[in-house]
Amino acid sequence: MFQILTEKLELVLLIGTTILIPILAILMTYRYKHKPVPHREIPRGSQIDAILLAEANEKRFEADHAVFQLIDNAVTSGQLFLQPGFGRSQLMRIGGVDKNRLCSIIRRFAGTNVSGYINHKRMTYAVKLMEQNPHYTIDALAKACGMRSQATFIRIFRNRYDMSPTEYKHTYLHVG
Repeated sequence: MFQILTEKLELVLLIGTTILIPILAILMTYRYKHKPVPHREIPRGSQIDAILLAEANEKRFEADHAVFQLIDNAVTSGQLFLQPGFGRSQLMRIGGVDKNRLCSIIRRFAGTNVSGYINHKRMTYAVKLMEQNPHYTIDALAKACGMRSQATFIRIFRNRYDMSPTEYKHTYLHVG
């Protein structure tokens, strides 16, 4: 009787292992092939947000750069900066942007504020004008550069070149 039980047990174990081993092998193979990606490789919410933000910033940068080029080309080629009342509202119309976006664009691509951008154009023009017409008076230069006030012209020129227009003429153009 003990021998019959042992034979039945061996038969059950044999059948069980012949069935169980292939099933375990199939399960292990399936699990290996469909192994989940480790958690650190899946972008988290903040990582996805950072990626999307970077892409949006890049598109915004490109759009802002195009607006700046449009503005700068119009201002430079048309010498719009020579108009005495030229300022932010005209730049907004040229670029088709509101004042906040305009200020942001000018700061990013010109490295200054709107007034600084316009004044830079005016002072660059003033130097060229002095080189071409060294005997112009300071008042004539100021008006030719779109400045309403000689005092303002001198102050801005001094801030840009660390000398007055008269000193510049004496130093670099040997006038006077």
